[in-house]
Amino acid sequence: AGTYLIVITKKKKVGEIFSHVIWKATDFDILSYKKTMLHLTDIQLQDNKVFLSMLNHVLSVDGFYFSTTYDLTHTLQRLANTSPEFQEMSLLER
Repeated sequence: AGTYLIVITKKKKVGEIFSHVIWKATDFDILSYKKTMLHLTDIQLQDNKVFLSMLNHVLSVDGFYFSTTYDLTHTLQRLANTSPEFQEMSLLER
């Protein structure tokens, strides 16, 4: 059906690393950018239903953690060995 936006609607604080809060995402909304699905064939509607089912399954698996202020995508060892320029970059730029 096109592009979807996944929004975290509920979160739970699970801890802190160096005073940075670590969150666990517990609930999501999946929003379609398309206003209607009238243009889709029956096969495409079925494929979209399967896709959304798979997406919901992945999001329901325990273990989606995030932080808005700390880089969880790199190990502490790697972060300690990065340049000051890298550490000054925003999380989005990394």
